[in-house]
Parts: sequence; structure tokens; C-alpha cells
Amino acid sequence: MDSFTRPQQQRFLAVNVVMDSVDAAAFLAAGLRRDVSRTSAMLSTAVALSAVVAGATALVEHKQAAAQETEPTAMAPSNNDWK
Repeated sequence: MDSFTRPQQQRFLAVNVVMDSVDAAAFLAAGLRRDVSRTSAMLSTAVALSAVVAGATALVEHKQAAAQETEPTAMAPSNNDWK
């Protein structure tokens, strides 16, 4: 990810969250149609949902880090300010 710019990293994370969400929905649908066993459907859906949570968390932290880099830093008052 270091070779990508910050906006590209955010898009990459966002696309991965969407892909993992689609995976979770597909696994759930396969379980409901009984294309796979219930156990397989539940485990696969749980893994995909954990990836959604991890990706969303990473995206939020990434956006917060970007916001902190762009906001101006507060300066402590100098001795001249107290006069």
C-alpha cells in the first residue's frame, strides 16, 4: 500500500469492503438455497463479515490519520502573548 497515494489507498480499502460485503451476501444466499451446508454457509459468512469489519475499521483509521495530517497544529502561546 505504500506505493499508492492516500486517495488511492482509501479507494482500495473501500472497494475491498464492498467486495467482502458481496462475498458475505453470496455465502448467506448459498446457505439459504442449501447449495452448501449450513455450517459452511455460517462459517464463510462469518469470515467475510469479519473482513468487512476489519476493512471498515482500517478505512476509518486511514481517514482519521489523513484528517490529522491536514489540520493545522495548535501553537502554544508565546511569551509575547502574555504581555
